[in-house]
Amino acid sequence: MSIPKIIKTFSVGDRLCEGDLADIYRTSDRAAVLKIARDRRDNDLLENEVRVLSRLYPKHQREGNFYRYLPRILDTAQISDRLHVTVFPYFKEYLSLAEIIQFFPNGVDYRDMAWMYKRILAALGFIHSKGVLHGAILPTHVLVHPIEHGAKILDWSYAMDFALTKKDPDPVDPVTPAAPSPPTKGLSAWDLIRQSGNMYKDDDDDDPPPVVVPGGPPTDPSSMYVKAISVDYQAFYAPEILHKETPSPATDIYMASKCMVALLGGNAETNVIPDTVPIQIRAFLQASLLVNPQKRPQEAWKLHEDFDGILVNLVGKPTYRPFSFPSPA
Repeated sequence: MSIPKIIKTFSVGDRLCEGDLADIYRTSDRAAVLKIARDRRDNDLLENEVRVLSRLYPKHQREGNFYRYLPRILDTAQISDRLHVTVFPYFKEYLSLAEIIQFFPNGVDYRDMAWMYKRILAALGFIHSKGVLHGAILPTHVLVHPIEHGAKILDWSYAMDFALTKKDPDPVDPVTPAAPSPPTKGLSAWDLIRQSGNMYKDDDDDDPPPVVVPGGPPTDPSSMYVKAISVDYQAFYAPEILHKETPSPATDIYMASKCMVALLGGNAETNVIPDTVPIQIRAFLQASLLVNPQKRPQEAWKLHEDFDGILVNLVGKPTYRPFSFPSPA
């Protein structure tokens, strides 16, 4: 593939990495990255990413609040062989969860995992309120800042709209699954969660966004399935994705929780988490990894609040915890 030296006003620098569909190049000034499709037959997926992010994060929207979890599109173009190019900011000093997992094969401290998980749940709560599913929450698609504790969710190629429905007048708590299979002997996962009590919210957390029903034509559920997966991370996908069934917010929650299992040094194939992790944390994550999506938590924001209850019981009021990691390039 021939990459021109200059794409519009961006001078192409070194290649950062190879994705499933595209190669990522850094601009010479290291201010942006270019996501370039390797095959024009995959242009539609990169164009879908542009469509979804343009609606979630329009150009006129100022950065801040929940938008800080999303990458802003700076430009788009086509190069030789009609390959699609999307230009994003370069997130200097951010690390992918994949890098952290590789560097800490025995797992990070659960207190470090906690702030990363909360950032992902906050991002999911926001996008789900807009009627969007990400569909590929993988270790390579989540960036975190070790000092600022920020987060970015990448690769929206497989994202899709979903139909938001009105709740029943007296709904059953969507976070409590019906008769889950207990991951540990004795008390079930959700018995342990309820015992934590003292639900609280970090002072620096934003209020959940209002639910906005997406515009445009109604989505046909029969056509709603993730079109492809990353073979290297097959174990991280929810069962409904592997079976080409209709995903839901519980699908994104499943994959986010699976990332946390790996981050804690657990087994992504079996969902077994080391015994050194408090049982409340293990039970909480495993309750989001049930095979039946209807029995999993359905609302990321409610899960965020429940997780806060676990943390306050284990460690008390949240304080800043430095995360030690070699400085990224």
